[in-house]
Amino acid sequence: MSESEKPAHSRFGGSKAERWMNCAGAPALCDTVPPIPSSKYAAEGTAAHAIGELCLTENTNPADYIGRRCNGMEEAKPILCDEEMAQAVQVYVDAVRLARDENPGCVLLIEEKFVFDLSSADKDEVFGANDAMVYNPVLKKLTVFDYKHGVGEVEAENNKQLKFYAAGAALSHPDWPIAEVEIVIVQPRARNADDLEEPGIKRWAMNPMDLLEFTAEIEAAVAAAKVKGAPLTPGPWCKKTYCEAAATCPAREQSALHEATLDYQNVEVVTPKALPVPRDIDTKRLGRMLKGFEILEGWIKQVRDYAFGLLQSGVPIPGYKLVDKVGRRQWIDDEQKIADYLIVMYDLDEDAVRPRKLATITEVERQLKGKILDKKVLKAAIEDVELAFTLKESSGQTMAPDSDKRDAVNAAERDFGTVNKS
Repeated sequence: MSESEKPAHSRFGGSKAERWMNCAGAPALCDTVPPIPSSKYAAEGTAAHAIGELCLTENTNPADYIGRRCNGMEEAKPILCDEEMAQAVQVYVDAVRLARDENPGCVLLIEEKFVFDLSSADKDEVFGANDAMVYNPVLKKLTVFDYKHGVGEVEAENNKQLKFYAAGAALSHPDWPIAEVEIVIVQPRARNADDLEEPGIKRWAMNPMDLLEFTAEIEAAVAAAKVKGAPLTPGPWCKKTYCEAAATCPAREQSALHEATLDYQNVEVVTPKALPVPRDIDTKRLGRMLKGFEILEGWIKQVRDYAFGLLQSGVPIPGYKLVDKVGRRQWIDDEQKIADYLIVMYDLDEDAVRPRKLATITEVERQLKGKILDKKVLKAAIEDVELAFTLKESSGQTMAPDSDKRDAVNAAERDFGTVNKS
């Protein structure tokens, strides 16, 4: 199969490894799902990857692309590179260049494709590509980089996707003696990015001998998925890997109902009268149900998103249709020009027509990040503003699981004080 004939993504690709290595039935079920339009977040991620690749291959910097449009998932929907995207991609570019410059003999490869030669798979069926990898012949060290543009936290340790990429990189270069393997996830926009020792960067050292063991695991997982009627196994990978079939998976539906302690064959048979009355539910079951509802709500959202995508693709769904949202009026000219017109023509008050308003705290922090590049100086500036002008005050109580790090609140005691029973 030539490179031009090879599909862009493998049924057994690295980004889905966590899924198909845990759920053997996933690849076959996903084959039955029609393609769904990609999200704007996926398009942004693809555009950010493209900028990173350009910077590393053409020796440019992400700031060079600010204001330019880069292709996202679809040619018709290019993504505008702004300062935030450029700053995030710069963290990735700097990390790769740092590894490349360790010594003059380092080899840097960008988006290099690889294929696993497995007895359980068809020829060229299991393949992938690394965002970037660096081989240091002096240290005999292989470093595999993966850039994540999303905000959801991704761990590097024992990450099946990155282990897949590392194994593919090593197998593609059997002439490289490897004494060290380092997996690096660069995720500058992650919620915990600034809390890391290296902001936005997570590293994990992997034993080179484990690459062979992991390749054997891939072989076994592909063989299991090839079995007709392979079992479906719901788990965290359904959501983490954005499984295309999560919304139609019967095992996930049953799991969601079971976790919510609702004993029904499927959601179609659930009726308001059949549901338990809340006041009749004992607290022990109530706790289990609340935990289960989180899973059920997540699955319901996936079903809604999947159905919406089908309608967008022209696939009819009985009882539902796609409609335009209610239109809202909006100004279509320069704001100052409109304000000047209203003031001159109708004697409206300038401050009332175009009031000045202080930016939100989040917006101010964003502006500070664009203005102050030094991380320590930026942190000090944010702390200075917070200390001088902000107050963090709870608006009330909310319900959370025991695993939440916040202290429990006794609302009754807080409101009425401790009752003396003596």
